[in-house]
Amino acid sequence: MDEIQSGDQIIAYDRSRTTGAYSAVLSGDAERCGCLYCLNFAAQRSSVYPDAFRRLLAQIGIDAQKEGE
Repeated sequence: MDEIQSGDQIIAYDRSRTTGAYSAVLSGDAERCGCLYCLNFAAQRSSVYPDAFRRLLAQIGIDAQKEGE
């Protein structure tokens, strides 16, 4: 288990287990929903989140293309 600090928060994570869990997910909720709003979000997903946030997600093993509600 690794830890990183973001502001006053400490995030404990297991990158390999998180990556493994995300590999079992076929797509994000936007694709599964399929409504126009979700499809629009999915089309713009790579530009919606700030670069720093996407780097954090990648560091802890979360696939930013597979968001969920």
